[in-house]
Amino acid sequence: MKNYFTLVLLLLLTLSVKAIDSKKIWYKNGQLKAEVGFENGLFNGDFRSWYVNGQKKAVGKFFNNQRIGKWQLWDSLGTLRVVREYTDGFTFTTQLLKAVDGAELPLSVYPKYPIATNNLGEPDYPALEKHQILVFKDLWRMIDNTPENALLFQDNTVHQVISNYLDIEGNAVFDDYKFNHLLNIDSLRKIMRDPQMKIIGYRLYEGWNYFDPYQMSDYWIMGICPIVQHTTNGKKADLGWIRFNNLRGDLDAVAVKDSGGKVMTLDELIQANAFSSTIYKEANIYDRAIADYKKGDEIIAEAYRIEFDIWDMEHEMWMRLTEE
Repeated sequence: MKNYFTLVLLLLLTLSVKAIDSKKIWYKNGQLKAEVGFENGLFNGDFRSWYVNGQKKAVGKFFNNQRIGKWQLWDSLGTLRVVREYTDGFTFTTQLLKAVDGAELPLSVYPKYPIATNNLGEPDYPALEKHQILVFKDLWRMIDNTPENALLFQDNTVHQVISNYLDIEGNAVFDDYKFNHLLNIDSLRKIMRDPQMKIIGYRLYEGWNYFDPYQMSDYWIMGICPIVQHTTNGKKADLGWIRFNNLRGDLDAVAVKDSGGKVMTLDELIQANAFSSTIYKEANIYDRAIADYKKGDEIIAEAYRIEFDIWDMEHEMWMRLTEE
């Protein structure tokens, strides 16, 4: 009887533990390349990566898609080369830099990544010269209306921000992310005012950049395209592309509260990448989406491969500091 109750208790404990998934990618030789915790549609938990020879490369932790706590980076021979301590995704201290021969290098103090504003006092990206961006990659993401993204869809808040933008004469909406061809804004206003039209998702066009002055990376969102659906006939359509900076002032005026009680603006939430999304395209000479060259489960696997490669590029930039 005692064993029976013990078994039941263990079963209940097992069922009560919240499962944390993990995402993994491998080298062609079968060696695990990297893995990271994944919970509630966001990267949460331990991150680990390895070289193709099996040597440990990097360890750290993510919280809601942001680096937190201690991150360590080794070279392919097993020498610890970099240690960083993150207090949030945009603030870190470097605790250790070590050269190939093991000699400790002087630590550099990097300026804090700035929260910039434009001439209207609205949020903006910091002004940088081209030579200060060491690595960049253009990406396209899909944000779906899921429970993890409730803050972006609740009370039709973003819907109203976009409606207000369309109501202002002279504001522009384009037919693609290149912002070349204008759409008829009057017809878009009618769509957004139709009570049966709902925003069910967003496409984002963004640039991932690694900055020399700050020795860190950020995603700069350049465009957003709402996806609308008619609640009666179910038809879906892309509304059109809007330059994201044109919405940031209004998004910054809307306060939301996350599940942990933290209050932030919608602009802060989006800039922190604190939402669930899936990459559906990276820049390529054919301008192909992932679904154009991958099928089935390979599509999502390719999306995660791109995410992992971005982190790996950033780690290579960290290593570069120990070789200059």
